[in-house]
Amino acid sequence: MMKLSKILLTFTLLLLLISCSTTKRKLIPTANKGGYLLNLNTNLNLSEKNITGRVFDIKTNALLGGIELTVGCKKTQTNTNGEFSFKLKEFSNGALFIKASGIGYKIVETDFINMKNKNILNIDFYLAEDDRPFINCQ
Repeated sequence: MMKLSKILLTFTLLLLLISCSTTKRKLIPTANKGGYLLNLNTNLNLSEKNITGRVFDIKTNALLGGIELTVGCKKTQTNTNGEFSFKLKEFSNGALFIKASGIGYKIVETDFINMKNKNILNIDFYLAEDDRPFINCQ
């Protein structure tokens, strides 16, 4: 009886450990102490690339409004809920990168993202505060 309970306890702990490690998503780090999470998908009914996501403060996890996002020559800003979206026509090589920047935060740039045969990208950015002093430009 004692041996069976030890086996059951070991099995339960192992199962708990495995389930916890598979549900965590790992933040892709960048040089500016921030990072991003991405998820690529395909929807056969879409003829354009759809990019959506949110921008967070990395320390407080607060959603950030007014952050500028750049994909190639296209720019947009997050709304007051920290959300953004792009719709892009087909492009030649299928790879792109995205830059997120805002006053008071360090810039986060993704690595090149291969969107070949994919047309839906959901990406969340996590920005670190910029602790450098502002310069009074006149």
